[in-house]
Amino acid sequence: MTTATAEIIISTKDLPRSDWLAHRRAGIGGSDAAALLGLHPYKTALDVYLDKTGIKPDEDTAGEAAYWGTTLEPIVAQRFGDLHPYDLANPAEMWRHPTYPFMLANVDRVLTDPSDPARGPGILECKTASAFLAKQWSENQAPDHYLVQVQHYLAVTGYQWAYLAVLIGGQRFLAVDVPRDEAFIATLIEAEAAFWDRVQRRDPPPLDGSKAAATLLKQLYPTAQDLTVILPPETLEAAEAFVAAKAREKQAKEDSQAAQNLLQAQMGAAAHGVIGPYRVEWTTRERHSLDTAGLKADHPTLCQSYEKTTTYRQFDVKSKKNSAAQEVS
Repeated sequence: MTTATAEIIISTKDLPRSDWLAHRRAGIGGSDAAALLGLHPYKTALDVYLDKTGIKPDEDTAGEAAYWGTTLEPIVAQRFGDLHPYDLANPAEMWRHPTYPFMLANVDRVLTDPSDPARGPGILECKTASAFLAKQWSENQAPDHYLVQVQHYLAVTGYQWAYLAVLIGGQRFLAVDVPRDEAFIATLIEAEAAFWDRVQRRDPPPLDGSKAAATLLKQLYPTAQDLTVILPPETLEAAEAFVAAKAREKQAKEDSQAAQNLLQAQMGAAAHGVIGPYRVEWTTRERHSLDTAGLKADHPTLCQSYEKTTTYRQFDVKSKKNSAAQEVS
């Protein structure tokens, strides 16, 4: 049994979000853990790397879903307390593992069992979920990334038990019992230690097809030099895959446009159409845009003072035969 006690870094009560983000950047949080294992639905290990190394700018807003999750947290916790015989406390602190200081935790509530003090404290994590995600939850089931988050917190605190409480669609409450899993925690600590070593050495995880990978590459190589390099043989497959994907993308656009033209021709002036399980919309909208050409013509000096030049690198893969033909012409 793990008996280590988490160390308090800072009180999070009334702590500005910018300060909370700065402290959280000094280690791996519970919501980061699943990404390192490839189990997070919205971010990758590379996303976490960009955040911890400061390449990705701080998020100054939490987003709509996160906002409501935070706002409804006390209500979810209260409902859990109404239905379960435990005492709840809000620690409002950021903790770190005493042995692995890169492991951080912000738990929602700490539970104690008055009927069994020897059981020790436990953790309550409060979540909200869309009704569309209801199938991911049951009394014995929760999304993988939340389960990983709770195991991370159990690792940091040394606690032996936890619950995930969720309000689904604003009207259905569930509580999932999450016991400590020592074997999984050992694997998790090993993965987090390896990742944090990468952060310290500024060695990013392998690149993939994510936006995070594109962000990193733009950060590393913002401008192009007039050089030609011979790429290694193993990149031929990537070049062929890019060309094939672009061809599929072009064909998909043509197919989409052809289908759109057919549907619009049948709808005529109608704004709405129905066919089988589909509802087709072709409504009239207004768009307000700036007449830049007219503004430049009437106020050239004013426009010049507001002009902004940005640089970017254009990427493409072309056949050498086609490129040579263009150069000759």
